[in-house]
Amino acid sequence: MDNYSDIGSLQIRVLRILWQRGDGTVHEVLEAFPPDDQPAYTTVLHVLRTLERRGLVAHTKQNRQHRYRPLVDADAVEAGAIHSLLSRMFSGSAQRLVARLLEAAPLDSRELEGIHRLIEAHEAEVASSPGRG
Repeated sequence: MDNYSDIGSLQIRVLRILWQRGDGTVHEVLEAFPPDDQPAYTTVLHVLRTLERRGLVAHTKQNRQHRYRPLVDADAVEAGAIHSLLSRMFSGSAQRLVARLLEAAPLDSRELEGIHRLIEAHEAEVASSPGRG
């Protein structure tokens, strides 16, 4: 699956926990949430089952519990979500997306310098690609 446009924020939070842990039971995933922001057990179970139906996680049976593990990596989900956002909200214009990001997000000088280095590296890569430049 390469379209992650409809992944909800709770689904992403659960996936992040699994990416960090490697795997986990419903209880273990639930315990990874901050105590003041824990969803209900049944909510986490529902999210994990939904992610499994979508092919994003799988489970193995361990005693009487299911142990869930991610089947996709964070980079794939991030890239798919950005691609979807770019096409849906910005008509494919990366320039408009970056302009909105710069307007909306408070970025410090270190972060801006990091973005600048990424752009320079990408420019160098494009310039050195055969048939481009």
